Amino acid sequence: MIVCLGDLVEDVVVWLQSPIAPGTDTPATITRRRGGSAANVAAFLAALDAESCFVGSIGIDALGDRFVDEMSDLGVTMAAHRRGRTGSIVVIVSADGERSFLTDRGSASRVDPLTPRMLEDARWLHVPAYCLVEEPLASTATTAFALAKKLGVRTSVDCSSTAMLKAYGVGRFLTWLDGVAPQIVFANEEEAALLGLQHRWKGPGLLVVKHGPGPVEVIDSAGAIVRIPVLPVGKVLDATGAGDAFAAGFLQAFSNGVAAHEAVVAGNRLAARVLMVPGASL
Repeated sequence: MIVCLGDLVEDVVVWLQSPIAPGTDTPATITRRRGGSAANVAAFLAALDAESCFVGSIGIDALGDRFVDEMSDLGVTMAAHRRGRTGSIVVIVSADGERSFLTDRGSASRVDPLTPRMLEDARWLHVPAYCLVEEPLASTATTAFALAKKLGVRTSVDCSSTAMLKAYGVGRFLTWLDGVAPQIVFANEEEAALLGLQHRWKGPGLLVVKHGPGPVEVIDSAGAIVRIPVLPVGKVLDATGAGDAFAAGFLQAFSNGVAAHEAVVAGNRLAARVLMVPGASL
């Protein structure tokens, strides 16, 4: 079981047909679907026939009911608190596939501490850095790492967002990261540069840095770097959820004993499928 702690929200994906015209109409195609980084990873894992569990908070509303049913139908074990209202994120996708986000978290941060029972069947705990945005989820995430370490469960962190990291504080996040000491840290090129990770990485685990269409870098605790090429894909329709798909593909392979460079290939393969469709879906 791979446990994913974090958000399950609505993604309102807006595909712009032209640049936004301030003060008037702009043609767009709008779709609504389930989102949230942790929920995405859990769903993608289930699509790979891996056992996954989502832990988070979802609203007591029709939207929350729909998403819980959808995740359960995918095969994800749901350990969700139901309170408040379900959050939403407006994802504005420009013609080149670049994304901008407008975020209303709703009750997503109102997550109680994990109990040992939630991790007793787990082999891995995955936590996006988005969990640090608000309390009590931020404290829940931190204590979850301590519990995982006690139970012998391996862990990973996704650095999530440069805007989130700046708001949280770069130095503060690096101190937190050193404290929780995950086995895997995922970052894209911009996040790694903001944090200076490639120049300071000392483990204890692996740093996995994605460079879009460029090679993925895997850096170990000794500073050794392996670069794994990314196979070209067709036209990128929407990058929403591609990083979560990469994490799912990587973790499913790596947690089963596959070497890191082969896990990167598995992650890239799943992410490529997501790039071709709207939102975080396959």
